[in-house]
Amino acid sequence: MIVKAEGVTVTFGGRTVLDEVDVALDAGETGALVGRSGSGKTTLLLVLAGLLPPTSGTVHREVGPEDVAYVPQAASLLPELTALQNASLGLRVRGVAPAEAERIAAELLHAVGLDAAVDALPEELSRGMQQRVALARALATRPRLLLADEPTGTLDRETGRVVVDVLRETCVALGTSLLVATHDSEVAAAFDHRWELGAA
Repeated sequence: MIVKAEGVTVTFGGRTVLDEVDVALDAGETGALVGRSGSGKTTLLLVLAGLLPPTSGTVHREVGPEDVAYVPQAASLLPELTALQNASLGLRVRGVAPAEAERIAAELLHAVGLDAAVDALPEELSRGMQQRVALARALATRPRLLLADEPTGTLDRETGRVVVDVLRETCVALGTSLLVATHDSEVAAAFDHRWELGAA
């Protein structure tokens, strides 16, 4: 298993956010955490990414931190960089030559429908476009495990379908395990596995 959580419980200030949750993804598999806002989806992604320790339970990852990409709901783009520069940033930090990094990033921006926005600054992009840049940046590094929090939450339904298709197809091609958090049951239906958190 690329990542496996058993009996994961997380409490904050006496409130139980996650209660003995089990999740497991093998190499190349895709999955969705489904639930309303406040059901613990983001918390579980943070635990699986190694960014938050569980109160109890265990998490086993067969990959190191450098092979895990976490894309939060907020795109977290650098405001002074263009979409292309932001999308290539992860590669450049890893020592990839600027020209090659931007070539790879441009391919992924094309895949998520942002050809016309490569030179735009984040302030010139909608929230949905910013999120697609963040996803392209994560995919460009070829992670073995990609965790995406509400990747279609700010997108219209048609664009959301396109982004989900791109995520799945790219992860399958790279052999990347993909886990998304979503409140949308239609989005969740596109993935191999689904786990429902909190109230339906």
